[in-house]
Amino acid sequence: MALEELGHEQDIGPLQQIPAGEGRNFDVGGRTIAVFQAHGGRVFATQPECPHKRGPLANGLTG
Repeated sequence: MALEELGHEQDIGPLQQIPAGEGRNFDVGGRTIAVFQAHGGRVFATQPECPHKRGPLANGLTG
């Protein structure tokens, strides 16, 4: 699976390492990002922490 960051792709490994409905943290270019695979197969990436309580987003579930 490749993520596009600032105009270029970054390979973070196979999509199968993120079960549907879950998220995982990855180090990309010296930054940690949270990557999620929804049950429908769509993949999303965002900051790793909740902006309100600073909790880890990758520990949550997706729809």
